[in-house]
Amino acid sequence: MTQKSANSISSSPSPAGEGGRRGAPDGWGKRPRNVSNSIVKSLRKNLTPQEAKLWVRLKELKQSGLHFRKQVPIKNFVVDFACLARKLLIEIDGEQHGLEAGAIRDRKRDTELNELGYTILRFWNHEVDREIESVLDT
Repeated sequence: MTQKSANSISSSPSPAGEGGRRGAPDGWGKRPRNVSNSIVKSLRKNLTPQEAKLWVRLKELKQSGLHFRKQVPIKNFVVDFACLARKLLIEIDGEQHGLEAGAIRDRKRDTELNELGYTILRFWNHEVDREIESVLDT
């Protein structure tokens, strides 16, 4: 398995809320003005095939004490998967993330989320398709 970012776990490029709920991790809470509840709900209902495949497996980890959420607003982003208690984020990337513009956005997003104390893991779609056990081990 090839992990794209050794020291970070990634978040999705979609905007999300800034602010906080009582007892919630920094940056988690209210939706940003430019992202409506309906957009976040739509993202949750319309996962990519790779996100859906990983989501099924991440839900199984709840028995081990890891509670993941999907399409979670954090700061100005919506991350694919988040274990808020561990401040761990997972991003599943398609080919657009391999282009220079996508990579630049990803680095900026990763930096902002790292500054909030999150660890970001990024995996390519083909890794989820072909190496799901390695993705889960990571």
